[in-house]
Amino acid sequence: MNTEATDLTVIEEQHVSHLEFNVMPGRSVREDLLVREYRVGHRYAEAHFDRSYSSAMAKSPSHLIFLSVQVHSQKLLYMALCREFDLPYDPDGPELFKMWPTKLDVRIPTLIADEEGLVQQLWIRDLKRVRDGVYKAFVETRVGSMQIIGEVPTFLMAAANVGNAAA
Repeated sequence: MNTEATDLTVIEEQHVSHLEFNVMPGRSVREDLLVREYRVGHRYAEAHFDRSYSSAMAKSPSHLIFLSVQVHSQKLLYMALCREFDLPYDPDGPELFKMWPTKLDVRIPTLIADEEGLVQQLWIRDLKRVRDGVYKAFVETRVGSMQIIGEVPTFLMAAANVGNAAA
């Protein structure tokens, strides 16, 4: 597996990816990914971040929640697709893609307790054109020992006027 990406564009964007849920009534779990910067290359994106965790659940140690990684992988895929289709990445501009992960394989051999200096990497392993404006991305994302592999139907929005880059 190629874990090294070259020709990376650094995007310094202070971003917070927030996730909050409850397993039991009135006992919320919250995690924030505090992103310092992104790096984007050919069919690749990574985020450098710290995280904060809080839980009202008993004996729930701070650990990276796989749902936070899954949600954030959509932003990484969005950034990698902007590069793939030669579109400007503008977090405040019109949305260019819609993505819905469908098939997911999540592996977490050990809990990740680190709270500082984490890196999430995402690779587009394949990108297949289904029809005009519709693609299926096959992606892999990792943070430490955590790995998520998935299929992501991806739709170009009207604002994304592109050719067939991934035929």
